Amino acid sequence: MDILHAIIGLSSSLGRRLSAGIIERGGLVCGTWRGSPPDTAGLALSRQCDVSDLAGLERFANECRTISDRISLVNLAGISRNMMSHRLELDDWQDVIRTNLTGSWMTARAFLPGMREAGWGRIVFAGSVTGRLGVPGTSAYSASKEGLKGLARTLARENVAKGITVNCIELGYMDAGLTHTIPQEIREGILEDIPARRFGDPANLLETVLFLDAADYVTGAVIPLTGGL
Repeated sequence: MDILHAIIGLSSSLGRRLSAGIIERGGLVCGTWRGSPPDTAGLALSRQCDVSDLAGLERFANECRTISDRISLVNLAGISRNMMSHRLELDDWQDVIRTNLTGSWMTARAFLPGMREAGWGRIVFAGSVTGRLGVPGTSAYSASKEGLKGLARTLARENVAKGITVNCIELGYMDAGLTHTIPQEIREGILEDIPARRFGDPANLLETVLFLDAADYVTGAVIPLTGGL
């Protein structure tokens, strides 16, 4: 049975690029979106759903299982509220943690029962290099993304005997998504710090996800996709 890639955050810049790449290679893709609906051409399934809605995520997971029992879950949903910590509002902190960290746990929670029953599954979280680097102004975002590393390691140990791998891709500054919201002068400074001297091509995310689909002995890993940062 073909692998069905379930992409959470389908309408994001990275989500669109990843889904298009998988479809171009003849793969199956479904996904969720919260705001603007994605282009549904070539998708096996598309649903509007927020990562804070566990019941909605469970319904989506059950729908995915009617298409394939071999599911690769890729969670790209995420938000950022950039502010120096002493000025950051509590509501902003909680929104980021709720979406990026709790939302990632909830998506895994929704899919894991079906994966365990099928004896096969892949879960990929989208982490970030910002926490490891300690980028000023990103305390909530960095904390949420660093938390994903611990979540991935724990879920990996809990589920490896059931044929499920769980990994976290530590994304650097990709030429997509939140990187495009950074002011130009700051972008130029970031670019100078990247050993590869360029922002990441989202095609690298596609190749990493496909590698993890096939690699049943890679689990609990944090895979840097950072250009050397």
